[in-house]
Amino acid sequence: MKLNVERELEGLKEHEVEELPEMIRSRLDFAYLSLETNASSQIQVTQPKRRQRRIITIFAWAAASILLIIGSGFISPVMANALNKLPFIGSLFGYGGDKGLQIASEQGLTTNVNASMTHDGVTFSISEYMYDGTRISMVLTRETSDGRNEPLKEWWEQSSEENIDRIKNGEEGSGIVQIWADDQRLDISLSSDIRHNNSAIITAEPYTGLVHNRSLHLPDKFNLKVIVHDATIQQNFNMQFPVLKSSQNNIVLTSEELKQYNNFSMKMKKIEITKATMRMEASISGKTGQDLEAFSDSLMYDIWNEQGESALLMSGSSETENTTALSTAVFVPFPTLPKSIVVKPYIAEGKEKMYIPELEFTLPVQQ
Repeated sequence: MKLNVERELEGLKEHEVEELPEMIRSRLDFAYLSLETNASSQIQVTQPKRRQRRIITIFAWAAASILLIIGSGFISPVMANALNKLPFIGSLFGYGGDKGLQIASEQGLTTNVNASMTHDGVTFSISEYMYDGTRISMVLTRETSDGRNEPLKEWWEQSSEENIDRIKNGEEGSGIVQIWADDQRLDISLSSDIRHNNSAIITAEPYTGLVHNRSLHLPDKFNLKVIVHDATIQQNFNMQFPVLKSSQNNIVLTSEELKQYNNFSMKMKKIEITKATMRMEASISGKTGQDLEAFSDSLMYDIWNEQGESALLMSGSSETENTTALSTAVFVPFPTLPKSIVVKPYIAEGKEKMYIPELEFTLPVQQ
């Protein structure tokens, strides 16, 4: 990670340094020189502790200097935005999240919070969240008082194994993370994107297994409670903070049209578009005895705008209950709200997409 930081700092110096007053430019030049000098010395496997502390101090000083520069008003918004993308300065959403979260970070749709709890030398904290009505994403960090801060992936796997063992032994699983909204536990699907050592982006979305109840059903403003179970010390960490919906003008598209293909019926239940997420939900039904589950699992989806441009797919899932299946797909929204969108189901055969025109939906978008 350090080499990337140095490269990004060097790039900023080359392209933007002419904007800075001489005093600030000289401080940055010294920071760059210090980083470059010490980067070459870290090729060795071991270093004296004094040298390690000096390197850490230089990085901390450089970060503090850049933060001071950002707040000073001496640089353009372009450079400020670039600096905020550096790992030790900017939001984890901005450089570690999916494309939708990166867009939300760039557009100021995320909110900083300071929610934390400490037990037995372990501290969990939530520093930032994004809620656009379709999902709740938050930055979760685990730190230890000894400063070792083991990778969150290792802790997560250990806690998962303990939870599985509980269930195998007939005990009630505690769950690693519970999400409560206004004192009501949410029945949701949780995913974690662990990319930054001891931090992760935790995302809560509607639970795939509920065919007839597919949205978060949350108000624009509520109190969120996050309970994290740490199996290593057998403690629960309770963090609470108010949540405000970042997008007030979500576009929701529905259609009553029913499409038929090979004795299967498909209906486009809902497409919700926010500035960070475009979420599609489609229901598929078939008669008892037909291989509905295999068919719904094989289906994938493209979404095009009226210009034939395809949205980037972020995730998808399918769940079957009795004679009904529900498919969901989450895309990066188009940069500009389209006049219409086309949902194009297909089956992948190798690298080829075999589109099914009988199941294609075109939905107009109200501007």
